[in-house]
Amino acid sequence: MKTATVHIQVERTLESATRALIPELTTHYSGITAILPATLDNRDLVAEAVIHALPPDSEPEIITPLRGGEARKALVLPAAFGQWRDVQMSVPGARIGSVQLPGKLVNAPSRIITTDVVEVARHGPFVLDLPARYVHPRQRLRLVTDRERSSLMAEVAATLPIHLAIVCLMLPEGAFLTATTDCIAAELVALTLSERCLGTVREFSGPWEDTVVQRATELELGVLLPSRIRILAAGRSAREPWADALQEYIRRRLGIPGTSSLHL
Repeated sequence: MKTATVHIQVERTLESATRALIPELTTHYSGITAILPATLDNRDLVAEAVIHALPPDSEPEIITPLRGGEARKALVLPAAFGQWRDVQMSVPGARIGSVQLPGKLVNAPSRIITTDVVEVARHGPFVLDLPARYVHPRQRLRLVTDRERSSLMAEVAATLPIHLAIVCLMLPEGAFLTATTDCIAAELVALTLSERCLGTVREFSGPWEDTVVQRATELELGVLLPSRIRILAAGRSAREPWADALQEYIRRRLGIPGTSSLHL
């Protein structure tokens, strides 16, 4: 059964948190590293901080979906903008046979999702539903209008494996940065942290009950049980009351046993 380690780095600034955490998780990265910001902004602050912490052999590139005028032109002339690859859906019970995704995204040796919870907490996307935003605009229209779109989000994610998911919550006290190679664990953490954001309108009985998470567990895209999640916390501010409270909140909402959390 799959296990997941969620690394937490708590520092005064985002830059110090990424410099302390990201290098040890990306030492093997080389070639193009595609960075997918959940804010859908190529000036995403978390993505930019991560770029500066990546190893020299990596070739980071922030990739965002086609939007605005480019997306409208792609609807009329599907092949006019960039190279698209038809990726087969090989998941049980998939509602569509394939999806069209940018070739440079599909071919990238490493893919990183960066999620700034403060920016996207009210509406997402977070981790599991982000890859669907990169589907060709013509096909994306069908996905967002489908009644089963929550299930489809997870199915598209299955076609585009993510090698590292980074979720950041910035507070006046400092930067609470998490990173994991498990996309379900990352989604759960993002959903949980979003509950702590002022003004959030997300309502669900628990992160595990989220419809995208449920479909992802059916597809076994990551960790399946709370007992298989381990939290490793480090950083100059990791034991400050506000950081301890956030860690405890994550454990409680996800049902993670208290013994699975270690301070380094």
